[in-house]
Amino acid sequence: MKKLLFVPFLLCFQNILFAQIEPINQDTLPYATVYVYRQVDKVTSLSTYHLSMTNLIVKSFKCGRLKNYSVIPVKVYQEGKTQFHTTAETVQPAFINIKLGQTYFVRCKLSSGIIVKATLDVVSKDQAEMDIDEIKAVARQYNVEVNYN
Repeated sequence: MKKLLFVPFLLCFQNILFAQIEPINQDTLPYATVYVYRQVDKVTSLSTYHLSMTNLIVKSFKCGRLKNYSVIPVKVYQEGKTQFHTTAETVQPAFINIKLGQTYFVRCKLSSGIIVKATLDVVSKDQAEMDIDEIKAVARQYNVEVNYN
């Protein structure tokens, strides 16, 4: 008898119970965009490294692979101090104080020797546009497409 009373109760409130469980549309959430690009380097051109992001909530999120002729757009959904780093042997990470709605640019330089060192720098939009135009020019010279992950 108790089971029979529970079924109508559940049917009456199923709309209320399940209406709140909807998938989140990430296109409507506010975010900041960080473009990470790697300058063309002929010495370390065959090596690729994972780009990772770390902030207060996300411990280490892999954003893509940094390789020659690549620009990686990263959407960040949380404000605050965020670190970008790679999987190279020695890394100088980039720290950005993210504000939603803003656009940031991070340049990756690799220097080789006995140990490969990756340096990530936050650069201005003008500097990034010049660097990306240079990447496109070198890519055209070698008939390679610029990769926007």
